[in-house]
Amino acid sequence: MDELAGALTRQRQMLEGLVYRLEILRHMLGKGETRFLPFAVAEVEHAAGMLRSADQERSDVVARMALERSLDPSTLTLRALAESDDVYAPMFERLRSEFLALTEEMETLTRTSKVLAGRGVAEVDRVLSALSGSGTANSLTYGPSAARRRAPALAPRYEAVL
Repeated sequence: MDELAGALTRQRQMLEGLVYRLEILRHMLGKGETRFLPFAVAEVEHAAGMLRSADQERSDVVARMALERSLDPSTLTLRALAESDDVYAPMFERLRSEFLALTEEMETLTRTSKVLAGRGVAEVDRVLSALSGSGTANSLTYGPSAARRRAPALAPRYEAVL
């Protein structure tokens, strides 16, 4: 149980790190800080990778525990451990509550970031449309034969993270 408690604690820390980085990303999007957006996205990707590693570690520990006890690994859920008679039950209940709260926070930040990114792209599209309007000084700058193209909704890398 000590090994599982340690793996779950590390996983919670990685989840907190991801939430922190999503908060930074949301802040950058909200402030229109496009200069640092690639760094924020890279940090979110890194934190997500660290969380996946911690999740794999937890999964491996649960599989070993289940094998040692001749149990189905799917029965060793955090809820089941929190509701058990084990001395670790209160700690598992606390971890379960923290996981639920952090997951909800992560989902909220992700939704908000997607909305902000969409607004940012729409604003860029509006500005580019205004610049390419016919009969203005800008159309002379960019040439009369310049083709008007819409910006993509989101770069694939940003959309994959969000």
